[in-house]
Parts: sequence; structure tokens; C-alpha cells
Amino acid sequence: MKKLIFGLPSFLLVCLLLIPGCGDKDDGDTKNYFSYLGDSYNITGAYVYKLIFYNTGGGEEDVYQLYFENINGSDTTSLYIALLDTTSNEFSGTYNGLDFSSTASRGVFPYLYYAGTCIVYPNYDTYFSGEGGSVKVSVSDYTYTINISDLPLGTYSSSYTFTTLGKVKGSYNGLIPMGVEDYRTKSFSVQQQKRMEVLNRGFLRR
Repeated sequence: MKKLIFGLPSFLLVCLLLIPGCGDKDDGDTKNYFSYLGDSYNITGAYVYKLIFYNTGGGEEDVYQLYFENINGSDTTSLYIALLDTTSNEFSGTYNGLDFSSTASRGVFPYLYYAGTCIVYPNYDTYFSGEGGSVKVSVSDYTYTINISDLPLGTYSSSYTFTTLGKVKGSYNGLIPMGVEDYRTKSFSVQQQKRMEVLNRGFLRR
């Protein structure tokens, strides 16, 4: 399966402003939060982006890129989650965490097409996901419930060996704006390429 870097949609920051929040770290008691390495973050912005590609048989293949943001003053800590089910193209159910070399048809992918699963700190330090843990998605009356359970985050070596630094957990319940990007006929702009470089640099750091 071809694995590429991913970029932030140009209008994402506007959509994130639609989701209110206080923007500070907290103790994790709030329903909408994520935590990693002892720090918990209120989710002040949430968004999902549906990326449409061709699969190897010429049919449609959809990747769902979740964005959770904690904006605290001028600092932003982001959690990205890439979900794929090649057999159904669904955005629901339980997705297990996979490593970079996995050929599974369904799961949480660390680095896939123009999407990925990672935490990005304000200084652009970036840690990607590995095998283990899970993400569960359910929806009712346009309200999403998302639970993140012990998803490993860490670093990959030059041979793509994964080292776990910690596990992220969290939950979200509420509305999530969804955008759609059809990459079957789309070429990338210079601005999109620049955004991709940030996460590419994080993944290729050795």
C-alpha cells in the first residue's frame, strides 16, 4: 500500500474555530480531551476530513483524517488520527492501531496516503503511532462519540522499527465538521506541499 505524507486543509483553522473550548491543559476529567506522557489537553477544535483515492482495482478508497486541536494562546498541540477500512469505506466501529509495515485492510495507520496518526507539539516535535491500542467511532443524530484507548506513539528508525515513548488516550463527544477532498483528479498546490513538509520532517527524523 502506497504511503505518503499528509497536509492540513487550507480552511481547517476556520472550521476549528467552530468548536469552543478553553484551550488549556487539564487533568483529563473533561469529556473532550486527549492525554500523552502525563499531559492532558482539552480539545478546543475537532474536524474530520474524508480523502478519496482510487484503490488498486480502480474503485473508491476513503481515508478519514481526524484532527483534534488544543489551542492555548499562541501554542497549538495537535492529535491527528488516520482511519481506513478498504472493504467498506466506513467511518464507524473499532480500528486497531497498526505499524508502518502493516498490510491490514482496516485500522489506525501511522502514515498513509496524505494522512497520518501522530501528535504534533508547538515546536513541531512529532511522534507517530505504532501497533497496539484502538480508536472506536460511533455516530448518532450527527453526534460523534470517539474513544482513543492506549494508542502507542513514538519514533521510527531508518529501518522503520518502532519505539514506543508513551500511549495516547482520550475521548470526544459532539459535532464534528466534515470536509471532502477527492484526490482522484486533484493536483497539489505549493501551499499544500509546504504544509506537508512539516509532518514529513517529523516522520523522517532519525
